[in-house]
Amino acid sequence: TEEESITEEESITEEESIIEEDNSSIDNEEVKIDASNFWEGIDPDRLKIYFKNIDSINSSTLYNEFVKLLTDFNLDINNSKNNEILFLIIKKLVDLGEIQKAYNLIKSIQLPNDENLIFYKTLELNFLFSTYQLNEACELKDDFNLQELKLPNYYLEKADIFCLVMEEKLDEANLLNSILVETEVNNDQYFQDLLNIILNPKNDNEKVSLTLTKDYFEDLIFLYSAMLRIAELPLTEKFLQIDPNNLSIPIILSNATELELRIKAANKAYLNNLISIESLAALYQSVDFNSDQLNNPLETLEKLQNQNELIMAYFFQLAN
Repeated sequence: TEEESITEEESITEEESIIEEDNSSIDNEEVKIDASNFWEGIDPDRLKIYFKNIDSINSSTLYNEFVKLLTDFNLDINNSKNNEILFLIIKKLVDLGEIQKAYNLIKSIQLPNDENLIFYKTLELNFLFSTYQLNEACELKDDFNLQELKLPNYYLEKADIFCLVMEEKLDEANLLNSILVETEVNNDQYFQDLLNIILNPKNDNEKVSLTLTKDYFEDLIFLYSAMLRIAELPLTEKFLQIDPNNLSIPIILSNATELELRIKAANKAYLNNLISIESLAALYQSVDFNSDQLNNPLETLEKLQNQNELIMAYFFQLAN
């Protein structure tokens, strides 16, 4: 009706308008946004408000165009206003779970030497650890050392120790760790526990499950995730709680992690446009239900009570 049409037109929000040009059109097939010189007229303070109000985008087409708009940054970063816009864009990409696109954007430009440089450098290292590109992470860490960068919570020093262990330079790693323990004011017990397990592989790691308690640093979570995968130890749900967007993929790929948690991470990743429906289906299919379970749904569902992720996988297998 005409009344319903007016209501629908009034529902367009201010944050949606920043990604629509006068001549753009949205239909079921395609969204077109002219990104040329888009960022030149943006005020950083208003951009903060826009980004704060854009928590999720349900339309995958609109989401993809929004991310494309964020990554089409072509402003002169010698301008302080543009530097602030760049920081807000990269931070928003990370918040959306698009850490790879944030990393690619960082690598495509000459970063300004401003107060956000440490944030960018930490993000680079986080991305490489989260995607298990350990050789590249260690090389980048060496570059940072040459630049005499200092990252919070002894991130570089701990990455140094981890890389030395992987290179089997154990004496040097132990020496640096002894210095770290004496130097670090706030003890990172989680790092020490992980390091001890990696250095003593004869222990039965299958029975070990490290829980993040109070003695860890949240900004080192990507380093921890890489160390857990080297030690073939499971990632816990705490990792998913800390950064559900950017740590969902490492959890999915960790064979040592409980399958239920991997499915939970996959569900989140799919809803956030990070994995395809085919990838989610493959994980559902990997749950090993036997013929008795598949042939007795009522009994099986009773046993799976409150295990929502396994129930979803069960229904998927029943339907297929």
